[in-house]
Amino acid sequence: MLSIPKLGRSGQEHHVQYLLRSVEPDIMPNGSTRWNIRQMATYHSFDFVTGKAVWISIKANDVISDRVKEAASQLPALDPEFLSNCSGSFSATLVTHLLNIEWCDENWRQCINDIESRARGILVKAQSGRIDQQSPPNILSSKPPLTCQGESFPGTHSTKESDEKSPSRSGFRKTVLHSPSQLIPKQLRFKKADVVRVSSRLLHPSRHDDNTYPDREQSLKILDSFSFEELQQLHFLSELLESFQLVMELDYQTMSDISECYLDLWNHEDLPKEIKGNCANKMKEFRRRIERTQKNLLIRIAQVKALLTALGNGKELVIILTLPLISWHLR
Repeated sequence: MLSIPKLGRSGQEHHVQYLLRSVEPDIMPNGSTRWNIRQMATYHSFDFVTGKAVWISIKANDVISDRVKEAASQLPALDPEFLSNCSGSFSATLVTHLLNIEWCDENWRQCINDIESRARGILVKAQSGRIDQQSPPNILSSKPPLTCQGESFPGTHSTKESDEKSPSRSGFRKTVLHSPSQLIPKQLRFKKADVVRVSSRLLHPSRHDDNTYPDREQSLKILDSFSFEELQQLHFLSELLESFQLVMELDYQTMSDISECYLDLWNHEDLPKEIKGNCANKMKEFRRRIERTQKNLLIRIAQVKALLTALGNGKELVIILTLPLISWHLR
């Protein structure tokens, strides 16, 4: 940097710029709340000789401007009397950075609670929904085994003479089958009319059997309670939470960069002794409040991840509950 006395610049300056994001509410005409991600770009320079600071903040509304004005009327560090020297101006710089950083954590709790309340109604209905649809009874599932030790089926012939002349290698009796159908016991044999009737029942199940299938009107009510609009709402909330998680992770990293930047500055050998002597406590408070804000963001990120898991399970449950009923009514 060049020394330009006419502009009050000594050439010994520190520059920092960063981009922070946060969520802010917008009240819609119908009274509902819409949450939007808002960005703020900040440029700052500080002169270590004159104590002059330059702040340039770009934001779409006056939220940060109002925060600074309110803080200037309440915080002693921003009182003009304390800005007359280099150490006082440096302390005011740290406080101003904190106003920007703490803005990032201002509305996340309210936002996450609002989204959770929107999803809770759908998730509770999905978790409490029941569909007791039984499948047709399998009339052939209880048939006995075709072979039994020590018994022979009707229609099979085994003689002593044939057994003696043609013994099997394994030692078991050799049986001669006159027809494959003779393997089936008489009590399990179906007449042709019975087979036709059973096939007709399997292909065209009765819709009037209340013990086998749920009532059609009740099924329609269950299907109507799980609408595709609710499934789309769960999907929309999931995408919204994923974008919120990304924003908080980016802010966390930006805060770490700001803290490391000022820690390196504090440990620099050319930092004026006046600032090191008078601003040590302010510097500790600055880094402590950044760490506290980062911990709050980690808590919000954990809440978002848990809610994302619940929404994912809810979407799968709604799909499981809806698709079988759709296929049932399309048959």
